[in-house]
Amino acid sequence: MAERKGPGKSSDFKKRKRKTEKGILGVPKRPMLFSFNVRQGEEWSSDSEDSDYLPSDEEISNTKRKVNKRKRIKNCQEQKPKESVEKLTERSGVSLQLPEEILLKIFQESVNSQGTLPFLVRASKVCRTWRNVACDPTLWRKVDLSFGWIKMSERVLKWLCENRLTHCTDVNLSASKFFVNSNIKLLTETCSQLKVINISYCKVTTETIVTIAENCHQLASLDLSFTPVDAVCLQSLKVLLPKHGPYLKQLTMGGNTYKSFNSVFNLILSHCPQLEMLDISNCLFSTDIVLVNVKKFQNSCPNLQILGLANSRIGVSQEPGLSSFPKLEQLSVAYNKPGDQPRSCLNLDLVTRILHDSPDLKLLDLRGNDNIDCYNLCNIDSNNLQSLHASNTATQRDGSQYQQLALLLTKWRRSLVELDLSWSTLREEDLKHAFKRLVNMTDHCPLSSLNLAGTNVTQETLSLILNKCQDLTSVNLTSCRGMTRGFKREFLTATDVRKLRKELNSMNSSDSSN
Repeated sequence: MAERKGPGKSSDFKKRKRKTEKGILGVPKRPMLFSFNVRQGEEWSSDSEDSDYLPSDEEISNTKRKVNKRKRIKNCQEQKPKESVEKLTERSGVSLQLPEEILLKIFQESVNSQGTLPFLVRASKVCRTWRNVACDPTLWRKVDLSFGWIKMSERVLKWLCENRLTHCTDVNLSASKFFVNSNIKLLTETCSQLKVINISYCKVTTETIVTIAENCHQLASLDLSFTPVDAVCLQSLKVLLPKHGPYLKQLTMGGNTYKSFNSVFNLILSHCPQLEMLDISNCLFSTDIVLVNVKKFQNSCPNLQILGLANSRIGVSQEPGLSSFPKLEQLSVAYNKPGDQPRSCLNLDLVTRILHDSPDLKLLDLRGNDNIDCYNLCNIDSNNLQSLHASNTATQRDGSQYQQLALLLTKWRRSLVELDLSWSTLREEDLKHAFKRLVNMTDHCPLSSLNLAGTNVTQETLSLILNKCQDLTSVNLTSCRGMTRGFKREFLTATDVRKLRKELNSMNSSDSSN
């Protein structure tokens, strides 16, 4: 007689049977184990969710370790007091524990080399000590707000003026769209120690210049270049110059349009005896040419060191006698009007009058003046000229031009560092004879930059120059008709110039051997 199975055994058998029918993921076996088209809200169940799931010994030990680790971390946090961010930062490096006096000197060097912004803003976020040093007013004396390191608003500007710029003496607002009349008024009213202001390319008006004149009591340098029409006019300058003219040392007014420039210029001569720099380049006038009394100019501004008249149609009025700018160091009368613009109205008489008795002249820029023969400047009083730019200037056709160039090179052979003769119409033999005289001099030649683009220089002449001038670091031979194709380019580094010298010498030695 067959043994009848009890109800308990039957249920255990069904459970075992049901368990063996499950798949590897605990899902009942179906024709497809899983599908890529899972309905939204459905997820595969894990083994731990099954009613008959028994974890292994390894899983139990891992769970216990995790729980014990959480307990240890929690106990450590409760027993150990929290350290401040400043202490943690100071423990991280010895350099952060420097005295504030040393940090201030380091910050000052960084500000001098990199500028106030964004260095001080980033340094103030390191720790509390760095923030205290970065807030020192002496580091905020010169601030450039033109680049946009700070997202400006009226609230931000007011906070800056009250907390950072109270001791500011030099501020640059060039080309900033934010600084209009009202914001410049807020800045000048709060920063009473301003001495240098640059508002070039800003959308200012006559009212802005009047505001600067009324609020700034120590003004020494002002840049008003490329401002809107009628912003820099006789009306605004009549308020500015009588009050600040006696103390102004630098005045930049280039790129503007003037309706009555003679009156403006006479106002400058009457009220600015301490001027050291005057720039009236790229100006447009109501008349074709503005005539300047050079003698009166020299007597009114005897301390002038830098004078810019580039691209401005200024001539000289006829007056007897001569005076001088005894401290003049830089003169720029370059002219570069493209297209059908009129020729330059400057002439050799104006240049020689300005340069009369100016022994400290270091830079002379005559580019583009086809009315000036730069090779006739041998008689000027300067013996220490360092930079001569004579591109596209006139030359005589009587056969004496190479002698005049040779005289120039001989006169300034000990001081000339930068020479630009590009696009000169001097003949090949003129350049050769002139530079040969320079090469035959026994003195050391300090020339470091030479521009001969578009000239008739030959490889033979260039080789003589390179072997004589060992300090050359830049040579421009673009479009030189006497050079082979591989040499008609710019050599911008000392390494390139050395390679050029070596190649020319090797070519010359091979030619001589043949």
